[in-house]
Amino acid sequence: MIRVLDITATGVSMNNSLLLRRGRTVLMNTRPVHLAAAANLSQREAEVIGGLAQGLAYKQIAGQLEVSIHTVRNYIRRIYQKLQVHSRTEAVAKCLKL
Repeated sequence: MIRVLDITATGVSMNNSLLLRRGRTVLMNTRPVHLAAAANLSQREAEVIGGLAQGLAYKQIAGQLEVSIHTVRNYIRRIYQKLQVHSRTEAVAKCLKL
């Protein structure tokens, strides 16, 4: 985790897929409760960001959480607002910095 933070903190441009792969490993080993507290996210929003970090599609996240895809989209919208980001990659990267 420290290496990923160091690379992103130095301003080195990282390929989005590389960042997602590295972020997936870190976020999968991070408890959703920790993410929720650090980013002011609800427990469910933390679970959704975990799905994003795993590279899951919205439909797959909805299936895992047993909610509709529209509900997942609403969670994503709120996550983006709270983290002040505009994409999946930015959201994962921001969570890595927390």
